[in-house]
Amino acid sequence: MVGSGVTGAEFASAFNGLGSKVTLISSRDQVLPGEDSDAAAVLEDVFARRGLRVLSQSRAEAVERTADGVVVTLGDGSKVTGTHCLVCVGSIPNTTGIGLEAAGIEVTSSGHIKVDGVSRTSAPNVYAAGDCTGVFALASVAAMQGRIAVAHMGGDGVRPLKLTQVSSNIFTHRRSLPWVSPKPIWPRANTRAMSSSSPWTPMLVPRCVVSMMASSRSSPARVPERSLAVWLWVLAPVNSSSRSRWR
Repeated sequence: MVGSGVTGAEFASAFNGLGSKVTLISSRDQVLPGEDSDAAAVLEDVFARRGLRVLSQSRAEAVERTADGVVVTLGDGSKVTGTHCLVCVGSIPNTTGIGLEAAGIEVTSSGHIKVDGVSRTSAPNVYAAGDCTGVFALASVAAMQGRIAVAHMGGDGVRPLKLTQVSSNIFTHRRSLPWVSPKPIWPRANTRAMSSSSPWTPMLVPRCVVSMMASSRSSPARVPERSLAVWLWVLAPVNSSSRSRWR
């Protein structure tokens, strides 16, 4: 696995969980370089305990196909072998040569389309949404950009996209962080639970669980530096005789 960002960490965790022997090649000091370093340290510890090998400060220079699989050559000349190589080093927008300049649509030096808060480009009658805009590369953000754009096209009053109110999830191991509270925060009437037929039943206890899979993209004024922003779920006890459903 080449790349230790969100995608690399997610796929490395997934294949490791499926029983594959995984080596994660990272050019940075830690995995998830764009996230909180304390959270990254916890995840690296989980990876180590699960047998996932992380090569920090190692840059992949080349990947070659062999009769048995692949060989990845690192910057120091060492080689890593495997059956497959998944490259997760980011992406670039595919916006060149499609006539944007002729339409009067401005792009950034990286090739992303410039948009305002309502997804409008520099051409007043053209809108753009999604990864091509350079805004957070999240499906939820792209969907909201599209909804705002359609409403604005129709003449409806809309609120511009607020990037300080966006949360992103990193899906690795669900038990990367421990339980943190012995009691529910909210009354039972406001909690949700699943029945014992769900595979998550062993985790549904009256506690508050913290998942490192979510980090709030709030402004620095709202989230203290180096703090671990998390989602909190309150899970109620489960009646083993109930059917599989949310309530």
